[in-house]
Amino acid sequence: MNKIKDNIRHYRIIKRVSQEFLAKKLGKSQNWISKLEKGKIRVNDEIINSIAWVLYLEKEMLLLNPHSPKLINNTDFKKLLTQFNQMQNDISEIKNILFNITKDQ
Repeated sequence: MNKIKDNIRHYRIIKRVSQEFLAKKLGKSQNWISKLEKGKIRVNDEIINSIAWVLYLEKEMLLLNPHSPKLINNTDFKKLLTQFNQMQNDISEIKNILFNITKDQ
């Protein structure tokens, strides 16, 4: 439970979402959110899903340690790395084209 309450507060602050905004989106009061973040209110799966949706997070991010390597999705990382490498190749190709244009002038 401590991990969840800490993660809710952690990600809410990172996302610059106020307790009031989160409460409004969940149909709750700011006081309810405050109690939730202090661990005075137990959360169920539905609440966790709703909070994740409002904060644009995957549910697991609220359940795990924010610094846990389990949060890194290897498939997404590989896709990003492939995209980065493609961008590097595109940049090199553009540089070569520009070099050849200036060389011909």
